[in-house]
Amino acid sequence: MIEKAIKSIGNMGNMGSMGHTKKIESIHLKIDQTWHASPLAENEQITMMLDFQDEQQLSIQLIAPYFRNEPPPCPSGSTWGLWQYEVVEVFLVWENHQYLEIEMGPHGHHLVLGLDGIRQIKQAFIPVNYEAEILGNLWQGRLSLDLGKSILKESYVGVFKWQNLKAINAFAIHQPLKMRAPKEKRYCVAFAVAEQNEQANFHCIDRFVRYPR
Repeated sequence: MIEKAIKSIGNMGNMGSMGHTKKIESIHLKIDQTWHASPLAENEQITMMLDFQDEQQLSIQLIAPYFRNEPPPCPSGSTWGLWQYEVVEVFLVWENHQYLEIEMGPHGHHLVLGLDGIRQIKQAFIPVNYEAEILGNLWQGRLSLDLGKSILKESYVGVFKWQNLKAINAFAIHQPLKMRAPKEKRYCVAFAVAEQNEQANFHCIDRFVRYPR
């Protein structure tokens, strides 16, 4: 079932207000290992596609297994603390430790942060269009973002373009169906970056895979 959904990720239906324009760059990511680089079972893997539709228009589409974790106790939309729940995250890194943290959940919650320096949040609740749909044991998410609305400083105008992207990674947090204690959350990653015995730290951006690879 998950293979069928993954094959259709590039054709996930009409995105409505998100629209479609000509793609100029696409990045395929698969979250297929734990934080410490143990492989995930196929039914735990997450596939996503990032499409830059012009210099500063980004869309993200993902297919993920649905683990039925408790949703945030608030309406869908931009949600602080989403990293405490079932979530998929993408980090896009530009020059001088400027980066975006994009979080997406299965119930329509999202959070996009602009950071200038490691863990130094300069812009929170960056506006996006986001839709999520639960499909049995899977969920899909679709997000579009105007990078021009994510400029951290006037002097950085033009930095957040796909041509200037320096590094990338993607992560997921969830509690597997057989694990319900909070301490048993599973942290997963597209490109392993953990050092020996290191606790999960998604902000180790200096170890991310360089882009283009």
